[in-house]
Amino acid sequence: MGEIVMVNVLIFAGLSDLMDYKIRNPIIVFGWISAICLRMWQTGIYGFAKGIICIIIPVIICWPLFITGGIGAGDIKLLSVISGIYGVKFLGKVSVLLLIFAGAISLLYLIKKKVLIQRVKKFLFYLTDIVHNRGEVQKYYQRGRDGTEFAIPLTPITAAAYFMVMILFR
Repeated sequence: MGEIVMVNVLIFAGLSDLMDYKIRNPIIVFGWISAICLRMWQTGIYGFAKGIICIIIPVIICWPLFITGGIGAGDIKLLSVISGIYGVKFLGKVSVLLLIFAGAISLLYLIKKKVLIQRVKKFLFYLTDIVHNRGEVQKYYQRGRDGTEFAIPLTPITAAAYFMVMILFR
């Protein structure tokens, strides 16, 4: 049953992310409610509590990435849906593949656009600025300032990682 929910969440989240680089909250709320209901159905009130915890953990872990602009809130919430349905251990496997795939795609994209050195310099200046300002965090990526030219919708990559874990590593 979780697979049916997850496929629907990934389809609608993917379409939303590809259209305007945002994952709409109703999609996420559907995923969260489904995750909690599935867990309650499987193990009762214990499942309810575990579902809530599994939803909250990725949000807490990924919060620093959101604050710095390294990942969008919708992407974090999508990861929390996966964790809510399948658990933190399963999410860990998905996250490792997501990082590998997203890194490789980003690297290839920057090489293709011939801006790899420019983007590496920008990132190093960003890190230097954090150190110089004694840890005051500024966002690395701001859509209004930076546009979407180098933004990569993570939902399709998350879906690929999810399906790979489901098929090969479950």
